Amino acid sequence: MNDDVNYLAAIRTEGDRLGRFAGSDPSIRVPTCPEFDLAGLLEHIGWVWAFVTAQLRAEDPLSPASPGAEGAPGDDESPGEWLRTRLGELLAALDEAGTDTPMWTFGSDQTSDFYHRRMAHESALHRWDADNAINAASAVPIDRVLALDGIDEIADFGMTRSLQREGSVAPTGSLHLHATDGDGEWTFELIDGSVAMSHGHSKGDAAVRGAVSDLLLFIWGRGRARCELFGDETVADQWAALAP
Repeated sequence: MNDDVNYLAAIRTEGDRLGRFAGSDPSIRVPTCPEFDLAGLLEHIGWVWAFVTAQLRAEDPLSPASPGAEGAPGDDESPGEWLRTRLGELLAALDEAGTDTPMWTFGSDQTSDFYHRRMAHESALHRWDADNAINAASAVPIDRVLALDGIDEIADFGMTRSLQREGSVAPTGSLHLHATDGDGEWTFELIDGSVAMSHGHSKGDAAVRGAVSDLLLFIWGRGRARCELFGDETVADQWAALAP
C-alpha cells in the first residue's frame, strides 16, 4: 500500500465517472480495448467489481469466489443502475475488510490490501479507456499521485506474470521512464527472468518521457502518442506488451 494514495477515494471518483458514461452510445468502439464497445467495457468493469466484492465477502476468503448473478446486469435494471450498485457494494466491502485481511488474490500480496490498490488502478485505467473512446481530444488524465503508484504497481502485480503467458516475448533490453511533469523516474530490466524495477535516474536501452499519466498509459499498452521515445523502439514496445 502507498500511504500517499487514498485508494477508496480514487475508486469512488473513477467509478462515478464510469457510471456517467453509461448514458453514452453503448456501441461506441473502445480503441484502447479493441475487444470491447462501450457497453462491453462497462459490463467488464462491473463484473470485476462484483468478482472482487464476492471475494471480499466470501465465506472462505482464502479460496477463489464467484460473483454469481451480480456479475451481469439483470433484466429489470439499466446498465447505469447496475454499475452504480456494483460500485457501492465494492466500496462497502473494501471498507469492511480493511487492508490486512488474509485472502486469496491473483497477485503476490495475499491480503485485502491487494484489492484496494488493484481496483483503484483498474477503475482509473478503464475510466480513461471509456473517456478516450467518447472524448479522445479531452479525456481526463489519470490523477498524478495515483499514476505514480500505478507505474510501481504494474511491476509488483503483472509484468512477471505476463512473461509466463504463452507467446509472450521477453524484452531484449532495459526501459527507462522519465516524468516531465514533476519527479518520477523508473528503470525496468529483466534479471534472471524476473522483472526488476528501480527508481532514480539511469540510462536504458529505450527511454520514454512524458507526463506521469501518459507514462502509465504507455506501460499499460495504451500507446505512446503523447510521449517522447529515445533509443530502441522495439525494446520500448516489448515492455508495453507486458501489460497484463
